[in-house]
Amino acid sequence: MLSPFVSAEADLEGEYSRLDGLTTAIMVISCTFLGLSLIAISLRTYVRLSRSLFRLDDGFMIAGAAFYTVAISLTIRALVVGIGRRDKHLDAWHSSEAIKYYIIWILMYVTALATVKSSICTTIFYVTATQPRLRTAIYALLATTWASFFITFVGVLLYCRPVSATWTRQGECAPISTFVILGHVATVSTIVTDFGLVVVPAIILWDTHMKRKRKLQALGLLSFASVASIITVVRIPYINKYEDGKDIPFWAAHIILCSNVEIGVGCIASSVPSLRHLRHLLHRTDEPVCLRHSCRQKLARLRWSSFTIGSPPWRRPVEMGIRLSSMSRSHPEDDCERLQDRVSMQSDAQMDLQTFCRKWMQRVEDTHDKDADAIPDLRDVGKLIASKETPSNAS
Repeated sequence: MLSPFVSAEADLEGEYSRLDGLTTAIMVISCTFLGLSLIAISLRTYVRLSRSLFRLDDGFMIAGAAFYTVAISLTIRALVVGIGRRDKHLDAWHSSEAIKYYIIWILMYVTALATVKSSICTTIFYVTATQPRLRTAIYALLATTWASFFITFVGVLLYCRPVSATWTRQGECAPISTFVILGHVATVSTIVTDFGLVVVPAIILWDTHMKRKRKLQALGLLSFASVASIITVVRIPYINKYEDGKDIPFWAAHIILCSNVEIGVGCIASSVPSLRHLRHLLHRTDEPVCLRHSCRQKLARLRWSSFTIGSPPWRRPVEMGIRLSSMSRSHPEDDCERLQDRVSMQSDAQMDLQTFCRKWMQRVEDTHDKDADAIPDLRDVGKLIASKETPSNAS
C-alpha cells in the first residue's frame, strides 16, 4: 500500500512534518469532537450512577470512548509524520510512517465504532422491552455491526503478509482493490445499522398516543445518533481514490477526518437522552427528600394508622394532581428508568419517583395540619402505592 510515487527530495525537515491547512483542520476538529464526546459521556455516566441506572449500554459507551481516544492520538501522530500530504512532499520514510499509523488507526477506529454502535443498539433494546419482534431486529443490527468489525479488522491484518509489508512493501500484498472493498464493507454496514436505528424508534412511536409534534421530538431524540451516517456517505469518494495508488496519505487524511467526526457525533448524540435528567440532579435542594425505598416505607406505614368514621371517600391520585399510571416495572433495579423511557414517549407530563415522593409527602403533612379527616384517603393511596395494587384490588 506504500505509494511508489514518493519524492526523494521532499520538503521535510527531521522526523516531523509541518502542519498545513488541511492537517491543522483535521487535528483541531478531531480534538474538538473528542473533548465534546468525553464531556458528554462523563455527564451521562454521572447521571446514570447518581440514579443507580448504570447499564450495559453505558459500559459499551465508555469502552468506545477509550478506543476513540486512542484513535485520536494515532490521528495526531499520523498527521505529524506525513498523513495529509501528497506524495511529492513525502520521502520514503515519512510515507512509510504515515501509512503505518493509518493502518493502526483503522484498527482502533473499527473497534471504537463497533462499541459505540453496540451502545446505541443496547439503548434502543431496553426501550423495546415488550416488543419481541423489534428486539429481534436489534439483535440483527448488533450482528451486522460486529460482523462488519471482524471482516474489516481481520481483513486489514491479512491484507499483507507480514502485516508490516503494508507500509514497507517487503512482502506479499493483495491487490489494492481488496483494500477498497474492505472500506466499502465498513461504510455500507454503518449506513445499514444507522438506517435501522431510525426505523426501529419510528415503529415504537407509531402506535403511541402522542401528539405528532411529541412523536417527532421523541424520534429525533432516539435516532439523533444516526446523523453520523451522513458523514459516512461523504467519505465514499475518498475510498475510491485508493484505486489509483497515488497520494494515498493525502486521501487517507480525508477519511480519517470523516470517521473521527462520525464517532464523535455518535458519542455525543447517544448521550443526549441521559442529560435530560442532569438539570434535576444539579438543582436538588438540601431539604429532606423521600427517596426510592424510604418513600415506600413512609407511605406503607400510613395503612397501619386508624381510620376516622365518616371520612371523605377515596379520591384518585389524578384528581389530586398526581399521576401514578406508569409506576409499574419489570425489574426492581429499573424503576425510575422505565418511568422515563416509557412515559417520556407516552405522556406530555413526566414526574420521576423522587419528585413524586417529595410532593406527596408534603401533601400528607399539609393535609394533616389543615384537616385531619382527610388523612384516610391519603392512607389508602399510600397503601395502594406500597402494595403496587390498583384501586379495585386495594379495596
